[in-house]
Amino acid sequence: MKARSDNDLEELFTDPLLFTPIEHAVMTPQGFTYESMSIIQWLAQSKSDPFNRTQLSSEQLLPNHLFSQIKKLFRQPELDMNRLKDCLTCPLSGQLFKHPVVVKDGYTYERDFIEAYLLNHKHTPSGIRQTITGSQPFVAYPNRFVEAFLQHHFILELLKLSSPDKPLIPERDQTRLMKPVHTYLTKRACEDNYAGSIFGYSKWDKFAACAHLGRAMSGQISVQTFFADHHRKHRKALKQGRLREMAEPAIDYLTRKKVTSL
Repeated sequence: MKARSDNDLEELFTDPLLFTPIEHAVMTPQGFTYESMSIIQWLAQSKSDPFNRTQLSSEQLLPNHLFSQIKKLFRQPELDMNRLKDCLTCPLSGQLFKHPVVVKDGYTYERDFIEAYLLNHKHTPSGIRQTITGSQPFVAYPNRFVEAFLQHHFILELLKLSSPDKPLIPERDQTRLMKPVHTYLTKRACEDNYAGSIFGYSKWDKFAACAHLGRAMSGQISVQTFFADHHRKHRKALKQGRLREMAEPAIDYLTRKKVTSL
């Protein structure tokens, strides 16, 4: 597919201060993306955020790697829709972004999933140290570029056209069976970590297990891969506690699919 775009789509790649194309993308805590030199020059004079005038320093800026990746795709003669979908998919949840945020490594993740991940690790998935404790709360910048990009009519049309006509699992079944799981994730995101042997699985274990189930239901991984031995921990987490009742219909559906494929 040819890499074309509308004028208003091109505005998403434009620095809001100088109105020139962004080549070195950085973000402010408010979630807006700027050309690096543009915002640094602004801060040298005003020391405040251009959006709301709150105090801001250059040390608070984060790179927006996803912005750069997407812009690179649109510079190609042919737009690779598979790579674009990969860019717009959270590497932790396996689903298109709904609430994209950027953490210290400059990469974008789904908010609830990266928060659960950092509660269980002392670093981001790329290895940059970032922890969540009582004295170190969760710090993430909303990626407003990705939010606007996914809502653009041109991108919505591209994603619609690139979707398979006949997915392995009908969309209506995906929606029906995963709805209880999504409800569980929403509630679990508001709760504490509960990490430790008493509870068996941490918040991240449960989120990772739900992501594994979601990938199988959406066809990103095969049914055989879902039931593979090296994913046994995910399946055990899906069958523990409140999540068991929520995930059981989807697991039963995949079990029937596995039997009929033999």
